[in-house]
Amino acid sequence: MVKRKVTNPLALAVLAFLMPGPMHPYELGRRLKETGKDKDIKFNRGSLYMVVEQLRKAGFVGAQETVRDTQRPERTVYALTEEGRAELYEWLAELVSDPAHEYPQFGVALSLLRVLNPGEAADLLSRRLTALTAELDELGQTVRTATDGGLPWVFLVEDNYRLALLDTESRFVAELIQSLHQPDYIKAWQEQFGVERANRMLDYTRTLVLFPNTLFIEQRRVIRTTFPNAPDQSDVTGYPLMPAIDDPVARKQRLDIYLSFLGPAGFATPDDNEVMELIQKNCAGLPDNAMIDCSRGMTSPHPKPQDEAQMRAFWREWRAIMGADFSPADIA
Repeated sequence: MVKRKVTNPLALAVLAFLMPGPMHPYELGRRLKETGKDKDIKFNRGSLYMVVEQLRKAGFVGAQETVRDTQRPERTVYALTEEGRAELYEWLAELVSDPAHEYPQFGVALSLLRVLNPGEAADLLSRRLTALTAELDELGQTVRTATDGGLPWVFLVEDNYRLALLDTESRFVAELIQSLHQPDYIKAWQEQFGVERANRMLDYTRTLVLFPNTLFIEQRRVIRTTFPNAPDQSDVTGYPLMPAIDDPVARKQRLDIYLSFLGPAGFATPDDNEVMELIQKNCAGLPDNAMIDCSRGMTSPHPKPQDEAQMRAFWREWRAIMGADFSPADIA
């Protein structure tokens, strides 16, 4: 595989869309979205401009002219160079002809599926199967409508590819659910983990909440404190726990990992803070009698880590300390 000067898939789309003629990045972004390429390539205005600049530095696109009118700021129009045209054909040919391992997140989950209780894994996969079926039906209807409207198949090729993947994954997941219910597998899983150990793995959280403002996150060895300074401002501080004998290089690597380790939705540490800020902003706009639902797991005699028993416990204690004179019956 050839090592390329620019590797972002968005760059390949930019080169292809410049084939018919020069365009301003804003126009490029508009056309990418109009043709549905944003379903296959994740981008925003900032990343698009960054990729165009990378292509310019690589010699694959060049500034053709700068346009300015009375209504808009100065705009630079970019054109495809001969080097860019050659890069487009070579790169696209490589992607079409050579299969590449793409490390899908679902594949990671499947490689670790044995950690989950077979019954819980089957339930989770059933939810996935429901979502896959809904997406398959919706996308199938979209493709049929476009085909009936006379749209040539070549403009639907990525949608048909997605349909094939959804259909294959749906059948795979359905068979996997059946396999998880096999008595031999359930017995082997219980023998490996033991019932008591398995329950401890599944039914206990690894995060300790110290009322009112401290978390000990065992998985990342982090102590996190939150101090509210005002209704719209809080200081959040994380203290990663590390060996005292670390040399400076190892210490820097550990700190970098702490700041940038990935969670299910992205960079976990900054994302946590972002979510806290968004919740605070949203709550500020709620009416005085608004309520936040923390009822998940309320009817369960043994709440699981994903339930919200800890949130209810927090607010009960807060109410007791603050001396609130209302009861759950008053709220109801």
